[in-house]
Amino acid sequence: SYSCANSRLFRTVLYADPELAAWLEDNFVLHWSSERPVPQLAIDFGDGRVVRRTITGNSAHFVLDGEGRVVDVLPGLWSPVAFRQALESSLALHGALAPLEDDDRLAALAVLHETRFEADAARLGDEMARIRRRPDPEALRAWLRSPPGDGSRVAAVEAVPMAIGKAKIEAPILGAATRELGGRPSQRFVSPGPADDLERLMIGQRLAAIDELPASSLAIIAGEQPLDALIPASEREEAMARLVAGLLESIRQDTAKNALELAPRVHSELARRAREGEALDFESVDRWLYAELFQTPADDPWLGLIDPTIYTGLPDGGLKP
Repeated sequence: SYSCANSRLFRTVLYADPELAAWLEDNFVLHWSSERPVPQLAIDFGDGRVVRRTITGNSAHFVLDGEGRVVDVLPGLWSPVAFRQALESSLALHGALAPLEDDDRLAALAVLHETRFEADAARLGDEMARIRRRPDPEALRAWLRSPPGDGSRVAAVEAVPMAIGKAKIEAPILGAATRELGGRPSQRFVSPGPADDLERLMIGQRLAAIDELPASSLAIIAGEQPLDALIPASEREEAMARLVAGLLESIRQDTAKNALELAPRVHSELARRAREGEALDFESVDRWLYAELFQTPADDPWLGLIDPTIYTGLPDGGLKP
């Protein structure tokens, strides 16, 4: 129950959707693996009440061929409709690559991912034209080819927003603890893409194609009793409706970000690796994904939650190695 917030949302939003679940069973051999244990934060109020949350981390769906080579990666949470559409593209990609070997396969992989990158960049440009103004195409493509991180240490308060739905779960606690936890801000630049989550919501309303959750997802949420400790019984029905509406909003925002901001970076990286003969095995691509795209590099054991330049006044800095 205390896995990464995004993987919990996968189970509620994606795998619980009966049509999507049946389609996944028919088309994929499903396997789940954990990148590393998920950090947990507990706030003890001293009177028996405790708030416990997972913090940082992210999740992705890797599409591998029969030899374990990466064909595609879908980062983060998507709506069921957008998720299936993306996986249908992954299946088509796999089908095109299946009869090819060695250099021919790598050349085709590079071309196919480059084509998808260009299509995503054009779609994002069209969406930006609808909500604000059309960005310069070259600037937009250059931005989408640049990972949001360079693999160096990033503060947890900056890595968390990479997944919008999970950020809404974790940000209140991280925001309150910014002085004690987190690292220095990384360099930022003006994005030619969406400026904020409001613009992502506007894009996601078209892209996600989700107006409600299936009964199976609603049953999971109700069974978790998320409001019992917070809301009087007489007010829970209305509060639950607001909770579900907020979740739908997050799904739309996440879909927009993952489909048109992060997935193009995956296409660009996989195309580059195929062109330059770099490793396309799961471990190598996974290492890049978490270090550069999700900004949680494996060589930072504290995942951006600890800044050694901050004095805490606690024995051993409050750490237990």
